[in-house]
Amino acid sequence: MENIELQLKSILAKLDKVPVEEIGNDLKKALDTLEKTLHSANRTLTRVDEETLPEAKKALEDLRRAVTAAERVLSSANSTLLGPDAPAQHELRDALQEVARAARSIRELADYLERNPESLLRGKKKENP
Repeated sequence: MENIELQLKSILAKLDKVPVEEIGNDLKKALDTLEKTLHSANRTLTRVDEETLPEAKKALEDLRRAVTAAERVLSSANSTLLGPDAPAQHELRDALQEVARAARSIRELADYLERNPESLLRGKKKENP
């Protein structure tokens, strides 16, 4: 019994040395800080809900409309430029044929000038009929 009594006195002495009041004050400060942080986080989340989310939603809707418009433009360009009866394709074919004819004429002129360099000074010789 004495042994138990000595142990209890030792435990009580140690408990008397524990700064319970300081721990309580520190705990109260920590809880006050936590409450302020939670209040600030709540205000931030409210602001995000009220201000940021509607703007983000509007931006996404604008992006969706832009993508839809771009799809329409690409589809139109596809039918105008790449379709089997596309007008731009016909015009491009005609232009390439003109470029080919011009290249052929320039090649013929270069060949003629190579054979007859004096024609630059005297002109083209008259051919006998």
